[in-house]
Amino acid sequence: MRPELFGLDHLMIATASLPDVRRTYERLGFTVTPYRSNEPMGGGKTGGRGGNHLVMMTATDARMANYLELAYADPAYAAPYVKSLLSRPAGLAMLVHSGEALRDLDAGWQAAGLPGCEVYELNTLFTDDESGVTDRIHFEVLVPTAHQGPFAVNACRYFELNHYRRPDWVAHENGALRWDQVTIVQDDLTAVDAYLQKIYDAAPDRAGDSLSVRVGDQSLVAITPETFTEKFSDAVRRRSDGSQADTAIGILTQSLEKTRTCLAENSVPSIQLDDRLVVPASACDGVILIFHEAAE
Repeated sequence: MRPELFGLDHLMIATASLPDVRRTYERLGFTVTPYRSNEPMGGGKTGGRGGNHLVMMTATDARMANYLELAYADPAYAAPYVKSLLSRPAGLAMLVHSGEALRDLDAGWQAAGLPGCEVYELNTLFTDDESGVTDRIHFEVLVPTAHQGPFAVNACRYFELNHYRRPDWVAHENGALRWDQVTIVQDDLTAVDAYLQKIYDAAPDRAGDSLSVRVGDQSLVAITPETFTEKFSDAVRRRSDGSQADTAIGILTQSLEKTRTCLAENSVPSIQLDDRLVVPASACDGVILIFHEAAE
């Protein structure tokens, strides 16, 4: 494993409508942060409405955060590469690592044959216009500028984490504690295997028709469409537009009973699958959510 990487930090999830995705995740029982503009996504000074909402959760490493980034690129204003990442159907657009020595990490990725990234630093004050609270946001991130492989990755380093640990943002009605696994559908596992070895300088674990990598307390799993179909029914995979979901996110919760009660009160469908509670893609803006309790 590359020494610069110490965790899977957050998941950038593509969405077609920020107002709609916020309502969806609030109905699921999550606390969702106010809209924040993002210039590469076509917001802020560009004049567009590109940006994100975040679902903040609790990290298990003092150096990182844990959240879902619900991201929208305004097609008329977004940077070309970001627009291409976020123009896909709802699902994982980018896997974001926590790390350090980002320039060394980029050099290692380039030596392995990946395209170079730009280092972008943001150091600004952000005022939540819904509560009036002002936080400092300060991080640097490796920004991909070209197609990397089967899916996109980058890495960030935080200099200030209070913004991501606000008690009012990390508490959720549904009992969610943190995301701990993302599963994505990939047709060519041979290509994914080679790609993961470039990213991590280590071979992923292989079990049947799936590959997995664990970094810190989070894991990435890549599986074939056939295996995904065996795992989840058509009713679970079907998005509202009739297409099939290709991303499932595992959420550790305080209590499945608390989650089940919250979902039922908000008229959100769920399915018990062994010891997990599965919410179909049609109720989650196109991704599948899998709630589970911590193993004792």
